[in-house]
Amino acid sequence: LAPVVLSLVRNLYLTYLSYKARRRSNSQLVQSYALNYRISSFYDTGVLTSFIISGLIMRTGNNIFPSYFDASVSLLVSVYALSMGIRLTSENFKILIDLPLREEDQLRILNVLSAHFNRFETVGNIYTRQSGCDRFIEIELCFNGDVSVMEIETLRNDMRQMLEEKFGPVKFTIIPLLLK
Repeated sequence: LAPVVLSLVRNLYLTYLSYKARRRSNSQLVQSYALNYRISSFYDTGVLTSFIISGLIMRTGNNIFPSYFDASVSLLVSVYALSMGIRLTSENFKILIDLPLREEDQLRILNVLSAHFNRFETVGNIYTRQSGCDRFIEIELCFNGDVSVMEIETLRNDMRQMLEEKFGPVKFTIIPLLLK
């Protein structure tokens, strides 16, 4: 009985802290932790309640009802956890899934590429995606064989600066490919 009570107290405290942090940061990750702690608190409460009520019922001589009560509490907690997980996933679907950037964003990327076209040979694939508020841009650029790593890094920094002026913070990578 003591481990369940300690777990319940711990989970209630962590639920309180995570909801307090959620209000300050508005983070979906903190919200999912808060939900996890709340479900754990609900589970601990169910176990504790089931244990106490089943013990009281067994004292009256009824040994069949407590097993049904325990199974019902477990089912209730499982349904609650599943429904909260489904709710959290559906509310945050756009954050959880990677989406391609909009066409106008892709055109802005091509505009940045054209400003630096004299510094590389050709453009390979351009990979763009958005995950939550983060934008990821990966560009394959083909260079001739005599380009240095320093030149590629300088180009990447120059392009990142231009992209951040157009988009704000981005996760930007150049994938250098050498022409034979």
